[in-house]
Amino acid sequence: MWRGIMKVCIRKRWLFKWFGVGACSILGVAWILNVFRNAYWAGNRWAFGCGNGLLGGGRFSYDDAYRPVGWHVWRSDDHFSWWPELFHDSRLTFVHMPIWMLLTATTLGTIWLWRSDGRIKTGCAKCGYDLTGNVSGVCPECGLAVGCEQSHPYPRQDLNL
Repeated sequence: MWRGIMKVCIRKRWLFKWFGVGACSILGVAWILNVFRNAYWAGNRWAFGCGNGLLGGGRFSYDDAYRPVGWHVWRSDDHFSWWPELFHDSRLTFVHMPIWMLLTATTLGTIWLWRSDGRIKTGCAKCGYDLTGNVSGVCPECGLAVGCEQSHPYPRQDLNL
């Protein structure tokens, strides 16, 4: 039973790691492209896009027959916004989040997932004493009998996806 649960957890972790890499790549490219161009998609009621270092979207509270629907791209101005923005009035509501904040959070989470994945626990399960090089099979600190299953939380044979 535990081996099945462990395989599911390892597979989810693998998906999160690669999703994080993809999200970091997309956000990094979007942030770099924001230096040169702003782009957004507008529909009858909704708009989503990025520009001036922000990623955001919003909702129009009215239908406007004269508002063009589809993609709109224009040259970026020199004004970059570094903090979240909320704009609300009687006609529309927009929320903008700086891409650097999203990129930082995604990058830190992805780095943590990649770095913590390769660590092998070599300490005693009871007291935490480092058992590197211990060949007796007994923790010299607390006397707990340790084997391969206790010293390694993810045995290598379970990593076969």
